[in-house]
Amino acid sequence: MTFAEYQIYVPVGIYLLVPALGVAFYIYLRQYVISEVTDRVTLLKLKILFMTYGGLLLLVLTTLFWQWSGMASLGTAYLVLGAPVLMSYFALSMSRKPQLSRCERWIFNASLSYLAVMLITVIGLYAVS
Repeated sequence: MTFAEYQIYVPVGIYLLVPALGVAFYIYLRQYVISEVTDRVTLLKLKILFMTYGGLLLLVLTTLFWQWSGMASLGTAYLVLGAPVLMSYFALSMSRKPQLSRCERWIFNASLSYLAVMLITVIGLYAVS
């Protein structure tokens, strides 16, 4: 692959293909769990969770295969400052429910583990670069 092809394929893959696959998977999963989940708040939590972990994936791909930008800095600010607070709120609000569905349990576990996943990712990216 030449440098010119690399300059085209990498950003298209990172910024178009990965988010499109994430949206498609979210739509598929939403249709799968819509019969199980009764409230719209849980679906909103699922959407925010997908966007947060998708942003973390884009951060990793940008750091490893592309160049840093202002948008990457804004995404990182959300992932480091806003997302831990939001994920903690999700985990806390779901821990108070007496009975969780399978989808809600998955959201609870993913929200609870976000801080550890984010810290491991940031430390790993720092060690690589």
